[in-house]
Amino acid sequence: MPSPARRTRRRRRHGPLALLLAAALSSSACAAVLGDQQAGQGDRPPPMAAPGPAGALSVADTRAENRNRTVDEHFAQVPTVLRDDAGLATSRLFFDDSDTVVIAGPSDAAQLRAASIAVFTHAPMLSYSRPRHAEIVAEIGRLGATRILTVGAVELAETTGVVTVTADPGTDAGLGDLTAHQFHDAVVRDPAGMVGAVASLDGSTPVLLTAGWETLPPRPGPTAAFPISSRRDAQRAPTTVATAASPLVSVTNARSFGASVRVVDTPDPRESEETMRAMVGLADRPLLALGEQFGSGPTLADSIVQAEQKLLRKIR
Repeated sequence: MPSPARRTRRRRRHGPLALLLAAALSSSACAAVLGDQQAGQGDRPPPMAAPGPAGALSVADTRAENRNRTVDEHFAQVPTVLRDDAGLATSRLFFDDSDTVVIAGPSDAAQLRAASIAVFTHAPMLSYSRPRHAEIVAEIGRLGATRILTVGAVELAETTGVVTVTADPGTDAGLGDLTAHQFHDAVVRDPAGMVGAVASLDGSTPVLLTAGWETLPPRPGPTAAFPISSRRDAQRAPTTVATAASPLVSVTNARSFGASVRVVDTPDPRESEETMRAMVGLADRPLLALGEQFGSGPTLADSIVQAEQKLLRKIR
């Protein structure tokens, strides 16, 4: 996490541009209405209006909303990029502790099912691979988890006692026994839609995402209840962005925590009005970008400044 001195330097660096942009954008006099969230695309910002008075004010409103968001001081107060293919980094970031953990095998079907369960029960999710076995076991210990649910091919032996490891039965009935809720199936037709589908889960409606291109073999056997926790963000999570290439487990942990995730079409705000709108005003504010495609925090901040400069040139 950047030091306080570094954060101050970045704020000073972007301050004059921020004032200039705000002044230029607020010179218009009419308001624009934000569009509806697109189904299956997460908390995705609506297309930006064309440059001109209405479009400029629309971006100004979005910029003000982005900058005025109250974010818990636990999070970095500048743009941060997380590379997190196993869910370890996002689990550490979002969850100080958790009685429950969902661990998913590598298949798309297992990942979608595990994500559905984790978001609804507000549990952290970890993505299992043999090279990460020790790290995953250590993260379970850090969380203090006592109820572990494995989904798909996960090499953790089932146990009972103080710590219970249960294998998901892989059936609708078994999921109902685990959570005491009836889930509604929603088919994801293409792997490219997985991130958007998970980002769109609201955390309160029991929706089971299934892969249209593969199935998860059932694993009949006894099940133990998997408790449902409360969402934890208290509406103070940073603006969080992802693309279709973001690790599904990272998006899942953000949604399990309660953070909204905006799925954008490209990681570079200079190349997309949609991405620029999601990030405008956040060059020196909390912003969490999920996936290595966003580069680094400092380079992303610079890209936001350049996108804002490009917008200024268009509206002058």
